[in-house]
Amino acid sequence: MNDNLYNRIIYGIILILIGVIWFISAYQKQKKEYEGKEVSSKKIYDERQKIRRGEGYKYAFYTLLVSAVLSVLVFEEFLELTDSLNLLYSCIIIATGVYSIYCIAYDAYFAINDNINFILLSSLITLIAMLLGSGLILHNDGLWIDGKLNNRLYLLVGTIVNFSILVTLCIKKAKLTKEDTE
Repeated sequence: MNDNLYNRIIYGIILILIGVIWFISAYQKQKKEYEGKEVSSKKIYDERQKIRRGEGYKYAFYTLLVSAVLSVLVFEEFLELTDSLNLLYSCIIIATGVYSIYCIAYDAYFAINDNINFILLSSLITLIAMLLGSGLILHNDGLWIDGKLNNRLYLLVGTIVNFSILVTLCIKKAKLTKEDTE
């Protein structure tokens, strides 16, 4: 199969997935308006959630600092595997993952008026898009160019972090479903 055709197919699938997310979001909002329910885009959090979110920000900040220092010392200075910008993007993605997973685990990620099913669906579609992007990287250039990691390292790191968030979301959804049945 021609590489250019393969790239176009992958980009087309990613664009279709983005369109599906947008369509589902617009449909849910329209459905609520049609049923006469109040549609508010403002997220409502209780006091406990706000405290946990603050702790999540704190842990994400420290994760960012520690991972940035370690990655620069280990990967750039000693091993010379990649450049600083790739490492910085990867550290930011990891810190965002720490925040998300911490908040999901302590019931602070979702607002009181959020729909967990829609968030789970959009996370799954995002993970599929990132997996397709990672497959595109591995198919075309790979992660290594001249013995160094190339500038697509953060996409692979993002895919791993997004998968972790999706697993945490599934565990939380199963826990909520189990509590509802009891």
